[in-house]
Amino acid sequence: MGDNRNNNIQNASMMRKPILILLSVLAVALSSCEPESLGFPGKVKFTAEGGTVELSGKEYAIDWHAEDDNLGVYDDYFNEEIGDTVYNHSIPWLWIRYVKGDTKVKITALPNETGKKRSARVLGLQNYAVPIEKEAYIVVKQDK
Repeated sequence: MGDNRNNNIQNASMMRKPILILLSVLAVALSSCEPESLGFPGKVKFTAEGGTVELSGKEYAIDWHAEDDNLGVYDDYFNEEIGDTVYNHSIPWLWIRYVKGDTKVKITALPNETGKKRSARVLGLQNYAVPIEKEAYIVVKQDK
């Protein structure tokens, strides 16, 4: 009877290993999945004079923000909401304007008087789920 019990424990232990390996592989695969795109263009380029572009996507984002490739997020970051319109000032030289639930976003670059090229990343999220399921990722460049 003791041998039978030991065999059952050994068999259960052997069956757990493939299951644990499968779960580990699945966890790695899911964590490395890229979020689905919201259909916005991936790049925008401004001249040194700056300007505004309006971009359209296939789906809306509930939140937009920007990060300067050299500065990160601006210390005086703010969102101002007027009705359904949100004005986002994530970094000093770039403004984002969007209407909640709309599939469009306006990005404004202020004139570049630094003498250096500028670059940032604008990110739009459709939800705050982790991992991110859908996003818009836009690389913004500005001439010097």
